Amino acid sequence: MLPAFCTFREITIEMKKITILLISMVCICIFSANLYAQKNDQPQQKPEERIKQFWFVMLTKGTNRTQDSSTAAKIQEGHMQNISRLYYAGKLKVAGPFGDDGD
Repeated sequence: MLPAFCTFREITIEMKKITILLISMVCICIFSANLYAQKNDQPQQKPEERIKQFWFVMLTKGTNRTQDSSTAAKIQEGHMQNISRLYYAGKLKVAGPFGDDGD
């Protein structure tokens, strides 16, 4: 509060301070409102629209294991190429083997 005996110059300086303060507050309010509006412009997805479907596949050795070592190596090489292809295509997230050397 200004005392009753202030000069015109002192009053002008105080009015400038008040004006700057009010302009700053208005700018902050406008900026905040814009940020809030940008955040809420995007439509909210329903939970069922955010759920992604994944498949879990467990491969077993199978009963036909009579290949010679060179054929088995070719099969394994093709298997690893397929795993790499699926991974780089974004379709494979995890690959094994997992656990022991069983099925």
